[in-house]
Amino acid sequence: MEAEGQWQISEREICWSVVFIATCSIIILLYVKLWYRPQRIRSVLQKQGINGPKPSFPFGNISEMQQLPNQLAPVSLEALDEWAYSIFPYFHTWRQLYGRPSYLTKTLKPLLGNGIIRSNGLHWAFQRNLLAPEFFHSKIKNWVDIMEESTMAINKKWENHITESEGGIAELVIDGDMKALTADVISKACFGSTYAQGNLIFAKLASMQTALAKPNHIFGFLNLRFLPTKENKEIWKLQKEVEAMILKMIKEREAENQKSSTHGNQTQKDLLQIILEGATSATSTESSGKGIFGPGYNIYQSIVDICKNMYFAGSESTALAITWTLFLFALHPEWQQLVRSEIMETYGNMLPHSFRDMDRLRNLKAVSTTTPLF
Repeated sequence: MEAEGQWQISEREICWSVVFIATCSIIILLYVKLWYRPQRIRSVLQKQGINGPKPSFPFGNISEMQQLPNQLAPVSLEALDEWAYSIFPYFHTWRQLYGRPSYLTKTLKPLLGNGIIRSNGLHWAFQRNLLAPEFFHSKIKNWVDIMEESTMAINKKWENHITESEGGIAELVIDGDMKALTADVISKACFGSTYAQGNLIFAKLASMQTALAKPNHIFGFLNLRFLPTKENKEIWKLQKEVEAMILKMIKEREAENQKSSTHGNQTQKDLLQIILEGATSATSTESSGKGIFGPGYNIYQSIVDICKNMYFAGSESTALAITWTLFLFALHPEWQQLVRSEIMETYGNMLPHSFRDMDRLRNLKAVSTTTPLF
């Protein structure tokens, strides 16, 4: 009996010891992850001259971000140039104190992969050298016919909407139309795909962007992106669908190239073809031991990531720029009249015959140059 009692006491002590060790391990792990490691990284950055707002344990700068909007004065309609200050006051304040922040792009990996927006080092240099020449002035001017065709389709849609409205006056929500316009141009000019195919890819990228924008943290700091939640499953599904569609487009182009090579025909020289040729060249140099890709690297995944970046960044940034320009035109009707009069005096009812003809539009050129500065 005494031996049995001693065994029970020992068993109880073992259980308490396990609980104690587990509790201590969790506390140490949280301390390292939430305090020691961030402070160590912060110290290293400060030694390199990179400063930022001082965080508080354990929620970082969330409390400061919540307090700053309440300290703002209301923004009047006359102060629309300061719209960013009212929407992101913490970025505005921190930028004044510490300079422009470097945004982390880890959560954007499903959307952008390891394309030029997220990559670094040799991978970034390879993609930049591959893509940059395709967006020089001499190449963009060859897209005029495609831009004209896509823009006329949007104008026709607006005209029909105005005609069908009462009094010939209609309210147009242009955000979706601008995204459709730039998506059509990018799809045709860069990838040679149809509007339907490109629009489907853009729609899924937009859905993925919306899903990634949803809050995915608990207690303000713990990222739950790795858990199989409903939102994460939707993101993973959209990622697979987008990559499958782009990969199908790549395979179809390779089949076309092989067929053209067999019959002695020229291959289509668009951005997709340049990417394929660049990736092929990188693969051949890799086999000789002089490439930038590591052993076992999936070159098709790299091509897909580059295409995703072009689809997303090329369309999204251009659509936002056009929308912002039209918004500024709405704020300044006198510039609308000035540019419209210049176009009518220069061309009348005729469209410009070439990209070079558009250099005669001095006022429009001034608007496009100064708009990003606002």
